[in-house]
Amino acid sequence: MIFDPLTPTTHEEAERWTKQSKRMSMIESCANTAVGFIISVAASFLIFPLLGMASTPAQNILAVIAFTIVSIIRNYIVRRAFNATRT
Repeated sequence: MIFDPLTPTTHEEAERWTKQSKRMSMIESCANTAVGFIISVAASFLIFPLLGMASTPAQNILAVIAFTIVSIIRNYIVRRAFNATRT
């Protein structure tokens, strides 16, 4: 077997290499939220009229902001619940 210094040799090393830093978690979370927000705004302009909901662009954006806040809170609660159950 050839020793490779870039390959973790223990379970602890492998776990350390795969863990995401808090900073990168925050960057990922912000990027995910931003992409989701943009997609949701675009979708609201398509979906609301299909449902017979007449709304202005400002109303669409306010609705997306409200749903985004709810989504962030939901995601936080679910993540904390999963972290609490880890052994």
